[in-house]
Amino acid sequence: MSDYIFNIGMNKAGTSSLSRAFKILGIPSVHFKVQLEDQDARQTRLVHLLKNNLKNGRRAFAGIDETYRAFLDFSGGHYIRVLDEQYPGSKFILTYREKDAWIQSRIKHELRKIERPDYDGSRVIIAPNEWGAYYDEVMETVETHFKDRPDDLLRLNIPEGDAWDPLCNFLGVPVPEKPFPQLNTAKAKSQQIRKEADPQRPD
Repeated sequence: MSDYIFNIGMNKAGTSSLSRAFKILGIPSVHFKVQLEDQDARQTRLVHLLKNNLKNGRRAFAGIDETYRAFLDFSGGHYIRVLDEQYPGSKFILTYREKDAWIQSRIKHELRKIERPDYDGSRVIIAPNEWGAYYDEVMETVETHFKDRPDDLLRLNIPEGDAWDPLCNFLGVPVPEKPFPQLNTAKAKSQQIRKEADPQRPD
C-alpha cells in the first residue's frame, strides 16, 4: 500500500464517507480540520496548514504527516503537482459527482447555513459560475497530470454508488464486511439541523 493517499476532488462528493471508510480500513486519516499539538482547542483547516507550510518552505502537511496517511477535503485539486513532488509514490483519489448535481449540492449547503439555529448572519455565497469553472479546472488538471499514470488515480463517485470494491481494489486491501458509510447526505443534514433547532423533536 502507498505511504500517502490524497483526496484531490470535490467537497460535497462523499469526502466524509470516504474519511470514515479509511478509519474502517485502519488507515489514519484526517478530514477538513486537524487539532495541532502546539495550538489551543481550536482546530486548523487542512488547507490553511498546507498553505502556511508551503509558504515557509515545508512539505504540505509537515507536522501531521507522521501521524496521518490519508488527507481529505482541503481543496486538493489546486495542489496536485506539489503533492506529487513532495510525496512521491502516493495515491490520489478524485471524489466527484456530475457537475450540475455538484453545483446544486453546494448551493443547498450554503442555504442550509441560514436554517441553523446558531446562524450568525455571515455571508452566504452562491457562485455557480465560479464553482463550475473550478470543477472544469480540476477535471482537466487531473486528466492531464495522470494521463500516463492510471494506477495512481482513482475516480470515485460516492453519491452515485461507488463504494468498497473500487476503493479496496485501488488500495490493494480486502473489502470489509461492514457496509460502506454514507455520511452527510442531504437528508441527514436536514434532520440534524431540525434536531438542533428543536432537541425534543423526534427523528
